[in-house]
Amino acid sequence: MSNKQAKPSLNPNQSHGGLAIPAPVRNWRDYLLMIRERWLIGVSLGLLCACLFAFFALKEPSLYRSTASLLIESKADRVVDIAEVVDNTVRNSTELRNHLSQMRSRSFTRRVIDSFTEKESARITQPYDTPESKGNLGSIASNISIGLPEGQVFYFTSTHRDPEMAALIANRYVTEYIQYLLERTTVGETSANQFLQAQADKLKEKVQAGEKALEDFRRSNDMISLDESQNVIATRLTSLNAALTTARVEKLQVETQLQQVEEALDNNSNLLQIPVVNLYGNVNELVEAQQSLKAEREILEHRYLERHPKMIDNENRMKANQSLIDEAVNKAIADLRAQLAGANRKFSNLQTEMTKAEQESLDLDELRIVYNGMRREVDSDRQLYQQILSRMNETTISAQLDNTNIRILDEAAASSTPFAPDRKAIITKAVGIFFIVAIGVPILLELVNNRLHGYWDVHVFLQRELLGEVPRSNRIDPEKLPYAIRDDLNDSISESFRVLYGQISMLSEREFPKSLLITSTVPGEGKSTVAANLAFTFAKHGKKVLIVDFDLRRPVLHRFYKLENEKGLLNWWNSKKEVQECIPLKTNDDLGIVPMTDNLSLLPSSGTSKNATEMLSSPRFEELLFQLKKEYDLVLFDTPPAGIFVETLQLGEIIDEVVYIARQNAVNRNKAKRVLQDFDRIGVTVLGVILNSVKGAGAQRYGYYGYSYSSTDYVYRYYQRRDRKERKQSKSDEKPAKKDKETIAS
Repeated sequence: MSNKQAKPSLNPNQSHGGLAIPAPVRNWRDYLLMIRERWLIGVSLGLLCACLFAFFALKEPSLYRSTASLLIESKADRVVDIAEVVDNTVRNSTELRNHLSQMRSRSFTRRVIDSFTEKESARITQPYDTPESKGNLGSIASNISIGLPEGQVFYFTSTHRDPEMAALIANRYVTEYIQYLLERTTVGETSANQFLQAQADKLKEKVQAGEKALEDFRRSNDMISLDESQNVIATRLTSLNAALTTARVEKLQVETQLQQVEEALDNNSNLLQIPVVNLYGNVNELVEAQQSLKAEREILEHRYLERHPKMIDNENRMKANQSLIDEAVNKAIADLRAQLAGANRKFSNLQTEMTKAEQESLDLDELRIVYNGMRREVDSDRQLYQQILSRMNETTISAQLDNTNIRILDEAAASSTPFAPDRKAIITKAVGIFFIVAIGVPILLELVNNRLHGYWDVHVFLQRELLGEVPRSNRIDPEKLPYAIRDDLNDSISESFRVLYGQISMLSEREFPKSLLITSTVPGEGKSTVAANLAFTFAKHGKKVLIVDFDLRRPVLHRFYKLENEKGLLNWWNSKKEVQECIPLKTNDDLGIVPMTDNLSLLPSSGTSKNATEMLSSPRFEELLFQLKKEYDLVLFDTPPAGIFVETLQLGEIIDEVVYIARQNAVNRNKAKRVLQDFDRIGVTVLGVILNSVKGAGAQRYGYYGYSYSSTDYVYRYYQRRDRKERKQSKSDEKPAKKDKETIAS
């Protein structure tokens, strides 16, 4: 006779047997209780990690920091108003960034390193020398931060184990950069001076030759004075001569500028430093755009890999912008050459016009025209010669003047206190590490624990009701545990089984009489002990209970009560006798049902067997179960572990309800879940899970504060306080009695 029930709902929010179960949500109390559970491990590891961090951090050598500042002004102070050959003025942010790039360049760093003397190098590397190796001057000296946080002030911050050497390195960077700019200016001025000197020498020779030729022409042609008739032509020739002179000056200026470009091309110098190229068209804007793209790429390199679309887009834009810069520079050079060609054409055209004017005056005096032409050419050469001499003198004076726009704002000074290791920061970090480890480790250990531990595991992972918890008690002899309820050996255990009785009664949807199966996942979870005490609990509440030892592979209930195991289930099965309804089963000699108390009886196994499935497949067993339920209110089966033996599941098909036993921290959650799913598949009602041998504060630690759940720690403390008060009272009562006895004796 099968008594299958509907499969229970696995929804944790659904009400079972009139008891509403709250939603499975962890709150801050759960995490605090997790920390309390393993606080000693967390505190120990936290102290260890914090101490190790502080030890190694404080063991680091002391580092000192020194900072020097350099100001690059927009415009240098001028003693005289003379145009400089090399213009170091700062007109925009691009030029400031160019200075910053030069300061951070490897070539300038190498220049600074080479500037140290042997004595200075030895002092710089000495704090970093070890018995195994010598300090590297390059890596030490290059450990400097150069920044432009605001305005036009550059900051050079050096770190070193020696405060004096930190100041030396920072100051050396500043002075070397000033010297570098001065040398670059000197080279430009020297190059321009040499070019002007060569042009002046050529013009001087040309003027001298022209004057000599003019004098020879006058003597040979006896030219003393000019006729008034030639005034008009002379005036025209004068105008043409002035235009021709201007064209020649323009031509010379263009040649000078082109000469600078050609020299820069030959020396592979930066063409953008030449004013005529830098100021040409939109070159300056393109350079600023290129700097912006480079800055954008530095930011993208921290976020993306090289083949990221944004990185590729940035690279393409940089290439395109660089192409525009190169194109603009080439256009500037081409424009200079075009200007030179134009100047040559203009000069040639003016000469042609001059020739025409002279040809017109040939009728009057061809000789005079020739003379005037020669004189004009000499005057033009002399004027140009004077201009070149004037510019050469200006260049010489400019080279002698110290009109630099860069100066030291603050020199670096040796620091008296190290900035690292920072004891306050290290202590703060160590405290932070301690709290992180002390809090995180207990929570992490709880979250990675894969064993059934408490209410959260049962309610959320298994999606079952937690019927209650049986506390672990080290005060009771293990052999006496099956009598804990009968003999009331422990108050907290007794209270936990009262809770179990209430939970099972409320969650069960079947009325008495009924059958109840007690099982577990694996052996050793205290299933038989819980079954024995649960049977006593129901018996104490007035129910007629029969506990059946159906663990035919390893029966233990008869040993609990020190009984012989000669009669029982197997003995009845082997007799092949049918159950007779008119004869009470408790009088059946083959079954050998043993009365334990007024309301509790035991049906032993009468031996061991591996063929329990054959018994369960027989109608005789179903008839036996039917008859037992007629004579008893509750038939409680102690079965083998359902996670190992199949007969437990087979018995579940004809049993009314199942109670699942799990020892805390002993069974794998996945295994327990698979077994419970097997019960769900056969359609048996699993009332819930009992956690056995629970250590600590019970269900209250893991997220449930609802009706019917008690904290075993609180129960224990309650009864402990009560017993302590009773002992104190008994001692206080004994003292007067003792005094009375002493008085009588005296």
